[in-house]
Amino acid sequence: ALWNSSSLDELRSRPIGPLSRAVELRLAEYREAFGRGETRLEFWTIFPKGQATSCLSFCRGISLPGQEQAMLVEARISNEALTAAEVRSLEALRHTPLMITLYTIDGQVLMRNPAAGAVLGRQDGKDHGGNLFLAMFAEPDKGQALLAEAIQHGRAMDTAAIAIAGNPIHHVQVTVVDDPATGEQTILVSQQDISETIEVREKLAESEEALEQILDLNAGPVILVSTSDGMILRAND
Repeated sequence: ALWNSSSLDELRSRPIGPLSRAVELRLAEYREAFGRGETRLEFWTIFPKGQATSCLSFCRGISLPGQEQAMLVEARISNEALTAAEVRSLEALRHTPLMITLYTIDGQVLMRNPAAGAVLGRQDGKDHGGNLFLAMFAEPDKGQALLAEAIQHGRAMDTAAIAIAGNPIHHVQVTVVDDPATGEQTILVSQQDISETIEVREKLAESEEALEQILDLNAGPVILVSTSDGMILRAND
């Protein structure tokens, strides 16, 4: 009935996929969570015969003969149905490549979107003194300073190296908000990997410096002119 199917055979005959990148990340995070003995209770939007249907789903990992890992889903249509705007906001949060995490003040994870789970979820289950927010930073003092500023002013942002393989540089924004479920003060963190942008800027700066040196080494007068508008970009002494 949930899948609007006339029979089990008809349901089994339906193609599955292709899965979106957000769904792949979400299911990968589920697999890791099941491996730790955890469960998930979340809203999912499914599309039986193209009809959008939101349901509250309790998901847990199980073992089946011939299957390395399976997922049992108990779903029900919520009596407290989400509005269309709420469903769209929830799905947008899941599909955005921006990493979003909600922490308690002492660094416990309350919620992550799939992008954040894919990058930061590998920290979970490790001994970080229980504070996963501070453990996210290669230099925990950087996280502590961001948190202190956010608590004082409501919001703080900075760039920081992240404590995962390769220590990528993220632009991190920390906002102190009230948890809509409990009313307690929480930390909303949005972050984006800007390592590639920084690398390009550094290489550009290096090439500009090299160009200046080459121009100055040339004994004759040299100018560098833009072919698009004829403006002089560089000139040696």
